[in-house]
Amino acid sequence: MNSTYLSIIILCLALLIAVAYIIYMVKKDGIRATAIKFIVKAEKIIGSGHGEAKMDIVIDALTEVLPAPIRLFVTKENIKRFAESVFREVKDALDYKQKDNV
Repeated sequence: MNSTYLSIIILCLALLIAVAYIIYMVKKDGIRATAIKFIVKAEKIIGSGHGEAKMDIVIDALTEVLPAPIRLFVTKENIKRFAESVFREVKDALDYKQKDNV
């Protein structure tokens, strides 16, 4: 077995491990739950307002969670759109809860 075949086998194994990690993460918390955790963390770090800075923290954190092979296919723009949709859902849920309490 030459080094080329060995490299291909190692690359395939790394890709399988990355996919298994993604599946584990989705099963464990779910991508949305992970995004919500990062949104809450950013809110605690920065506080109210500063929406763009908080979004940057969430996008960077979500990017770091993804394994390197997956990052080749998922752009920061995709992650940003996903994080914005989760943020809107959380905001709508909180606004709805506040209306019920009034």
